[in-house]
Amino acid sequence: KEPPILALKDVQKNLQENEVVLEYHISIDDGYGIYSNNENAYAMFITKEKNYFFEIANQTELKEDVTQLNNLLRKPFTTQEDIDRYTRISYSVYNKLFPTSEIKQLIKNKKLTIATDSYLSLLPFEALITKKNITHYLIKNCTIGYQYSFSFLRNNNVTNIENISYLGFVPIRFNYDNLTPLSNSQLEIKNLKKYYTGDLFFDSFASKENFLKEFPKYSIIHLATHADAQDSIGPWIAFSDEKLTLEELYLNKSNASLVVLSACNTTLGKEEIGEGIMSLARGFFYSGTQSVISSLWNVDDSSTATIMNSFYQNLNKGQTKSEALRNAKLKYLSTHSLSEASPHYWASFILLGKDDVLTNSSLHWSIYLSVFLLSVGLLFFLVRFKKFIRK
Repeated sequence: KEPPILALKDVQKNLQENEVVLEYHISIDDGYGIYSNNENAYAMFITKEKNYFFEIANQTELKEDVTQLNNLLRKPFTTQEDIDRYTRISYSVYNKLFPTSEIKQLIKNKKLTIATDSYLSLLPFEALITKKNITHYLIKNCTIGYQYSFSFLRNNNVTNIENISYLGFVPIRFNYDNLTPLSNSQLEIKNLKKYYTGDLFFDSFASKENFLKEFPKYSIIHLATHADAQDSIGPWIAFSDEKLTLEELYLNKSNASLVVLSACNTTLGKEEIGEGIMSLARGFFYSGTQSVISSLWNVDDSSTATIMNSFYQNLNKGQTKSEALRNAKLKYLSTHSLSEASPHYWASFILLGKDDVLTNSSLHWSIYLSVFLLSVGLLFFLVRFKKFIRK
């Protein structure tokens, strides 16, 4: 099914003043004895008032640098040499993807939405270094979210659930394929209970059958489990009794505003020319989910629990999904140092899709109650003050 393609003016019309869109395209010549089969990289920089189109120079070098950078991100820094190498390559990539001082200035303190393509889909832009010889990350300059495309998102027609509630699945142990137990994931998902009402399924209750039954009923879905989006047979998510495949996801419908895939490599998958990465995240979008938080590499249990707790806390305060994730990562960075502050620990999770607010209904009532009590207290003070003046 071919989705209708959004015109540039329609994208600009829906942008806010503080929003910027950056869309990349990797063009691959088809060969056939006519072209050289080279790749060319282009980008469109879009604001509400203007747009720029530019070609990325040294595209072959860019691809090599991004590949090296992704390899470096898959392990923490252990030496000063690691930091120096990462800084040098990351700064080079940053200058190729944001080639002018005008573009660099325009994204500062803005909400930046990036539509990536090809190998750029595997890169967490927020971990790019923006100052030479200084570990200063792009995440400190702006809030970043990702899209497959704007036309892709527009075709997700979701029935909004009135009350925000969560569904959490933690299989812990698995009775097949020698999958290792996930005992530390319990802490990560129990933090959800602090901020939203919902249901948690642990161990044997976290079965595939139970998930498919409950999946359409909730607005937040959190899966803390094993997954493999690069399996030679097909991408899958592990439940306690059996795997759920990407093809099965396509056959189920979701009303979720947010799915959090707290598992390894859930943004990865087979790359289709002209389509991008066929990941598990894409399967959830096809089912009707509005946005997905997924991982780009194997995640650390401890840092994941810390970041996810801060994320849900921020989300319940009324921050947008991208703001909540960004602030959770910045908090992690501010409270960790040395090797623990490596992008390996905080940059794996990215937000794809709709960037809106998910405020718990109970928070609304607490606000109304606080305002009411404050008004009563103020009224009581004024009455008492008036009587005092009369005396």
